[in-house]
Amino acid sequence: MHILFVSSWFPSRLDKFNGDFVQRHAKAVSTLNKVTVIFTIGDKNITKWETIEKKESKNYTEIITYFPKSKFSILNFFKKWKALSQMEKQVGSYSMIHANVIHYHMLWLVFQRIIHKKKYVITEHSTLFLEENSHRITLFQKLVYKIILQYASMVLPVSKRLLNGIQNIKPIKNYQIIPNVVDTSLFQIKDNINSIPTFLHLSMLKDSHKNISGILEAIKTVKEKGYKFRFRIGGNGDVTMIENFKTKNYLNEYIEVLNALSHKEVSNEMKNADCFVLFSNYENQPCVIVESFSCGTPVISTDVGGINEYFPKNFGILIEKGNILELTNAMIKVIEGKNFTSKETMNNYVEKNFSVKEIATQFNTIYRNVIT
Repeated sequence: MHILFVSSWFPSRLDKFNGDFVQRHAKAVSTLNKVTVIFTIGDKNITKWETIEKKESKNYTEIITYFPKSKFSILNFFKKWKALSQMEKQVGSYSMIHANVIHYHMLWLVFQRIIHKKKYVITEHSTLFLEENSHRITLFQKLVYKIILQYASMVLPVSKRLLNGIQNIKPIKNYQIIPNVVDTSLFQIKDNINSIPTFLHLSMLKDSHKNISGILEAIKTVKEKGYKFRFRIGGNGDVTMIENFKTKNYLNEYIEVLNALSHKEVSNEMKNADCFVLFSNYENQPCVIVESFSCGTPVISTDVGGINEYFPKNFGILIEKGNILELTNAMIKVIEGKNFTSKETMNNYVEKNFSVKEIATQFNTIYRNVIT
């Protein structure tokens, strides 16, 4: 089959990390089918339209159109519609559409379904649809989203919690939960021997989301209690707050700041850590947790979104959102040598449920059912 991937989020020259989990899904699907990804985004720094095609293999191609971004959202909506239509013509024939992340311009899918009889499925990742965020969705958004969901052949949220939120907008009969994919050939077990316990946090470092300030306060408290440890923290965001906190509180021996890392570098960090820490205020199904499990590294995480759906017993410690005391105590348990399940058990769990082979097979079955 030839699957046309369409997404509201996708890596581009403006943000190479935006929607990278969608890209991983697309590449997983390309192990069994031909995949072409089309994505469009406004760029305020250009005056002419630009379309860039990148063919990575005989089965996987990305086409991205950049258009001059307008101050008016309605103009950007029509520009996105135009860009999607032009790229679709460039692609030629295809079997069906796999859409990702509902947005206004995804009404284009409904047009394709009604006028051109092209079926589509939707994978949803956005935390906007979680029940606790329902107040942020306007009545107009609900109307648009209902229409897009109504014409979808199947809806494929990455967590049960996300499905429940979507059901509140429009009851869905045809659905299947398919989580994010993990490259288990990259995220593998390594027998690391650290002289002192080593924690790790990697993200885009947005404090309102990842609660970086809370992590820093916990680090300070654990240090003041006399424990020796190392905390490696960083990612594709601003590290100024971390650097300032480290200097102000004399934590140079405890905190190591990391810049943006490649996927391979992320896997190396996880292999060499004793514990991954995620102190988020909200999440859906974060890739970093299952990637850490794939490396046999336990995780301390807040119990938010769909995290507990993919967090087997004794794979780590779940704590209350925003509770710095619980984070502090969990870190101390790790430092004092708390036993978790074996690295092999964690890795096997990920291989069985999140590997490229498993996710590609699940999507492939859905495609065939939808088409036939």
